[in-house]
Amino acid sequence: MKFEKGRSEFPTGAAPELESQKEMLPAVEVKNHVVWVNPDLDLPFDLKVGEPTKLGVFLSEPGRFSFLNFLAQKPKNLEAEVHHNRSILLGRVIFAEKEKSEGERQLFRDIDIKGSGYVEPVSDSDHPQRTIPSVGEIKLKKPAQDFFQRLRGLPPTNPEAIASYGILDLKDANQDYGFAEAFHEYGIRTHRVVAIIELDEIISDRKRLSIAKAKAKGLIDKSLTPVLEVRAFGTHARLMDITSGKNSKEKTELLLKDAQALVTQELGVEPSQFTKLEYAKWLSKVIGKNLALLHKHGYLHQYLGQGHNITLDGCLVDFDSMKYLGENSPESSDSFESEQNDTRITLEVFLTMIDYDANSDIFKEIVQEYKTSYEENKR
Repeated sequence: MKFEKGRSEFPTGAAPELESQKEMLPAVEVKNHVVWVNPDLDLPFDLKVGEPTKLGVFLSEPGRFSFLNFLAQKPKNLEAEVHHNRSILLGRVIFAEKEKSEGERQLFRDIDIKGSGYVEPVSDSDHPQRTIPSVGEIKLKKPAQDFFQRLRGLPPTNPEAIASYGILDLKDANQDYGFAEAFHEYGIRTHRVVAIIELDEIISDRKRLSIAKAKAKGLIDKSLTPVLEVRAFGTHARLMDITSGKNSKEKTELLLKDAQALVTQELGVEPSQFTKLEYAKWLSKVIGKNLALLHKHGYLHQYLGQGHNITLDGCLVDFDSMKYLGENSPESSDSFESEQNDTRITLEVFLTMIDYDANSDIFKEIVQEYKTSYEENKR
């Protein structure tokens, strides 16, 4: 989010309420060392390349460490969300880009860490219709196979796609950082990468394992370099946190209230003038602009369906699936149109989940904001 002197408030949103209702998972510090720090951000903590950091944490299962493994270290309880898979929220704190000459800078509130273990969604025993986060198992992912390949006993379509649940590779973290910085310069709302931290050990089956031992046990492919990617957002919450229908009504309403408050503060308008309708129109317009600028520069995200990588304050995030097609390649036109339609459908599902009737004129008006913004910014 942008901060303009004399106009915007600091983006606190509904942080106190979020803090009181967050769902927690335990994590412990693991051996690590910092490999890169973003020089363009005024950070609220000290990070030095080549040195360990207390931000180097990994999800653990609660209450099952022996004293020797635990090393007398109490776990940190960190905020987790279903559908966020291998990222957890480190905390909420206001910080910013370093000062720019024009007096405008990007502000952040939510700091997450990606690659710190697997957040597995499980059914809530008290409310079976709901899903809650839990600590998942670290293991190799199976290469993707479609139904007919499995039926015929054929090999995977993409056998070179190596990954482990909960693990982030250095190559993907570097790619995400590079795209985030480039897209930020293009005027696309997105997250910023704070730092990249290389892991020297992980937690698996309630034990500390060096990376070498984890690879020897087949938990991590030998070609991967596991890292943590520390990222900064306005809000970490995604459209999918609403569209999935897995959160409680109270949690859904709180996430929306928070996002609306953040945007209100960013724009410097009176809350009474920025209604839910104004927020929906603004969000639709911003998503349309972001996607248009992405396509204008020849890039296809490939993973925007269902709203997993669109935040509630209109950022496009997570660029490890990015593909460069160029502006005029034979493949680009159809691919961009398909992604634009998929994103529109995601937006429409989001609108129905926040109680807009798909047959109403207001619904159509909001969706038109997205379409118009996309067409205007694609040129």
